[in-house]
Amino acid sequence: MSTISDLRGRLLEELQQDFPLRYRPFQEIGSRCGLSEAETIEDIRAMLSEGLIREISALLDGRRIGYRSTLVALRAEEHQVERLAERINRHPGVSHNYLRNHLYNIWFTLSLPRDQDFAAAVEEIVDDAAADILILPSVRTFKLKVHLRFRGNGDSGGTEEYAGRTGAEARSAAGSGGEQPVNLSSVERFSLAQLEHPLPIIARPWSDIASRLDVPERDFLALVKHLKRQGVIRRIAAVLRHRRVGYGANGMACFNVQESEILAAGNEAASIESVSHCYQRKEYPQWPYSLYTMVHARTREQCNALVQGISRRIGCTDYQLLYSIKEYKKQRIKYFGEQQ
Repeated sequence: MSTISDLRGRLLEELQQDFPLRYRPFQEIGSRCGLSEAETIEDIRAMLSEGLIREISALLDGRRIGYRSTLVALRAEEHQVERLAERINRHPGVSHNYLRNHLYNIWFTLSLPRDQDFAAAVEEIVDDAAADILILPSVRTFKLKVHLRFRGNGDSGGTEEYAGRTGAEARSAAGSGGEQPVNLSSVERFSLAQLEHPLPIIARPWSDIASRLDVPERDFLALVKHLKRQGVIRRIAAVLRHRRVGYGANGMACFNVQESEILAAGNEAASIESVSHCYQRKEYPQWPYSLYTMVHARTREQCNALVQGISRRIGCTDYQLLYSIKEYKKQRIKYFGEQQ
């Protein structure tokens, strides 16, 4: 775990926001932090090298390009866990894969083209290595935006000091483009292939990408803005390594909320700053939990307190809080990698 200086903390907060679609984005980001363009680029390169930043790239909405995703939970015997985790990691549609402290001990996310069946894909991946499987697609997205704080009350200090985001703001963070796929041109597909890979850390990164497309930088930026309006690109931002930047407790709280109360509870949970992800998911008789929230804090004690606060605010005391105890895989899906 690294100690984050105030200046680096401010820069890390800015890098998690949507990147400016300006000719010199690092100049604008640096100006917000009291840094020159050169200092900003140098520090970002250093934090990438030190492993504080995982990557800076575009987060795409898979639904808008013909994909759908699900969370999957498995109950595997201890002697099978490592081998099974390796099998799961090999699937190109798996973005996250964790060992968690529960009988359902392996949790991963899987994205597939819309015409492929989740159950068949999971069965092929698991190959009878798990005693029980839960396929948990999202029914409704309330929030999808990770923004770790390094200053003020946003340090997830275990209190109930929450930012005043409204439910509408939280929902908009999950994307407003709808779920129907967009018909993409070959130029748009190739542009997305460039954007979902790490952004070049140079003064004019958009110019570098535009040159690969053989188009003017201005036209490329207009195309990116168009894809964002369509909801294909959620945002272009940094992904941090949570533990390396001081957030050692990442808990998934699953609440047993009745259908009649799910909208109110989901909007309320999504309004809490410490919650980065908030979904309604499919339920099972042996797993009746419908509302899922991801909470990030520096310690388990702080995370426990935050989840207790969520429980009070949504009026639900029946919940499971699962911690990741090992990360097997975490990366953004590369939907257009073959077009590099």
